[in-house]
Amino acid sequence: MNLKIVAKILGLILIFLSFTMLLPLPFAYYYDSQDQASFIFSFSITFLVGILAFFSTKRNLGASQKDIHPKEGFAIVGFGWVALSLFGALPYVISGAIFLCY
Repeated sequence: MNLKIVAKILGLILIFLSFTMLLPLPFAYYYDSQDQASFIFSFSITFLVGILAFFSTKRNLGASQKDIHPKEGFAIVGFGWVALSLFGALPYVISGAIFLCY
């Protein structure tokens, strides 16, 4: 399995997710909510991880390594669901809406 192409596509997914985290920001400013910082911080973390995953594999892919086979497809979907769940919960965790119990 080619993990480089999996990391590259997961990086693209995280970059897209980070921009969707900015959509509630104008509403938070309009309603004078205290959650503006959590949206910006969540965007920053998700965007940084996505950029690192995308650009860490950019130069290492050859022409024959750009094909996505079923193994890579299953890995992208599986890891994508986990990554979207974890990074999508960041605004809630940072704002304190979800309390983590240890």
